[in-house]
Amino acid sequence: MKVYLLSAVEGAYGAFEREDYFTQEELRTGPGSGAGLPLRLQGRDADVVEELLSRAPHVVVTAPAADRTGLLVADIALLGEEPAELPDIPAGSRLELPGATPYLPTYEAASLGEPTAEFLRHYRDCALRAWGHRVLPRDEDRDEVPEWLALRHALLSQPLLEPERLARLALDFPEAAGWLAEHEERLLALRFGQRLNDVRTGVVATIHAGERVPLTGRAGGRGRPAASQPGRPSREKIVIYRFVEPNPGADWRWAMEQLRDRWSEYLAAEVMLRNPDRAPAFVEFVVLPMYGSPIVVENSSKSYARSRIEERRAEVRVQAQRFAAGDVTPTPGFVCRDCDLAHVCRMREQA
Repeated sequence: MKVYLLSAVEGAYGAFEREDYFTQEELRTGPGSGAGLPLRLQGRDADVVEELLSRAPHVVVTAPAADRTGLLVADIALLGEEPAELPDIPAGSRLELPGATPYLPTYEAASLGEPTAEFLRHYRDCALRAWGHRVLPRDEDRDEVPEWLALRHALLSQPLLEPERLARLALDFPEAAGWLAEHEERLLALRFGQRLNDVRTGVVATIHAGERVPLTGRAGGRGRPAASQPGRPSREKIVIYRFVEPNPGADWRWAMEQLRDRWSEYLAAEVMLRNPDRAPAFVEFVVLPMYGSPIVVENSSKSYARSRIEERRAEVRVQAQRFAAGDVTPTPGFVCRDCDLAHVCRMREQA
């Protein structure tokens, strides 16, 4: 029998003895100590080495010279002062032979369903992973859905929230009754689960909720909404809401992180601003932590928000073209590290 001991670098194999933080080594045992505790540091590394080198009649110990972090130091106790060169051994696979080409599967065009903004965001990272998450069954334990998420599902289940349904939600979610009452006027004014279609790409952007809010100004008289003119943006703003997990310490920076990588809200804003009949003066982005207060993140009248909208529009256009062709070619990278399709994808090794 032969045993291979791999990566025998300094610190990889040992007893890993550590001194007790609470009782010093010299106080643990010995005459007059009274502690009666065994020593923690007994130099067992030599015992570990002996055990490893006697695991089989033939033990092959190897150690890499370096890794991505730099040069490595071999464990002299396991390899000796002058490690021997590796002997010539038969190839374990044809891939170890010069000129061998590893097998890589081909990916035929697939039907990917409806193109949505958030799907394309994940599709950009890896088309195969996005496709797999959409079409393959996944285990979901509905008993573990937190109450705030169940409440959000209930709010988004219908386009409008009537007073009667609001009262039922307060009974179904007693912990949120106070929050529902506090924001009743706002919630009753919202339209939930709006779907906006980008006619140029066919991509659908779904937002949690939105509302039109009239703007007041001189054009409309004191305290009155300013009148809109044909062919010009209306004197009202559209507010896009995203409901997120509760956070008692939520502030603007945290709210910005909830939107930073999103595509749906920014594509929806682009579609709204391009509306030939009812384009708003600007679009405002609001993050609303469940059980908390709304936080205004930004609005499209600012240059940095407009840049984000334009970036999302350009990214959607590129990915929509790939999507239309049914491309499911995987993209190796950091997403491979926690991908649950790694067992059917051969690209992970190239990441």
